[in-house]
Amino acid sequence: RRLARCCTSESHPLYGTFMAKLSSCIFEWDTDDYERLLAAKREELVVDGITNPSASAMQKALSKQELQKHCRRCTRGTEETVEAIESLLPSTLLGSFLGHQPVLSTTMPTYWMA
Repeated sequence: RRLARCCTSESHPLYGTFMAKLSSCIFEWDTDDYERLLAAKREELVVDGITNPSASAMQKALSKQELQKHCRRCTRGTEETVEAIESLLPSTLLGSFLGHQPVLSTTMPTYWMA
């Protein structure tokens, strides 16, 4: 919530992208659920005639809706979350690009460090 408050505007063209990336920094799919879903998707692809689907083919075949329906989300560890967010922030703090103001306001570092 602290970082969301630092966004310059919810109507910013990159707001949704930033919030999605922020969410992926904080949450991850449960490993066991994800592995079971991949196994099921593999079987589905085999039935559809793809004899030996690669791992990347199975991942591409998974839809966001399937992940949400069959896999739990859990939080990453504190260190991993902080590292992921800190790697995301520099790209959002850069000056305007594509003719837009930055997604995050200049007060963001104060909120992040608090």
